[in-house]
Amino acid sequence: MRDRTYKIGSIGDVNPIDHGGGYVFYVPSRPYYHLEYTHGDEDDGDEGPKQLALYRVDLEVDAAGFARDYSWVKWGDVARSSGVPLADLTDPAVLAHPFSRAMVIWDAASYYGWEDFDSYPLRMRRGDLAKRWSTKMYKLEDLLNPPPRRSQGTLF
Repeated sequence: MRDRTYKIGSIGDVNPIDHGGGYVFYVPSRPYYHLEYTHGDEDDGDEGPKQLALYRVDLEVDAAGFARDYSWVKWGDVARSSGVPLADLTDPAVLAHPFSRAMVIWDAASYYGWEDFDSYPLRMRRGDLAKRWSTKMYKLEDLLNPPPRRSQGTLF
């Protein structure tokens, strides 16, 4: 059985399948965050249907795990390349939120290439990717702090 996955945010273009971008997902049963990203509609030439590369990147559950997983990244080089202060890419307070970690990966992947973060991206037809990403968007805060259930009455 597949764990329930919630789409909680987006990066890139408002129409990522056409112009590049993706979504941040949350799996509360583990807990686990990950980013799915595509460059957008890529033409494979005249042979066969158009395929999209779907990169999947682990965002870890917290800043410490994220820093450990991506310790190989030369964050100073990424900061200079993207024109942001180094602290915006490495400060644990900034990396506390999964959206911030997704944006940091976007900057790093723009520098290194997405293949360095997912060497085996899925190849999908645009319709299959549209179906995969067609789920409702949830607010992370609502998933982490659900409202109390209404009482159904008392037993006594």
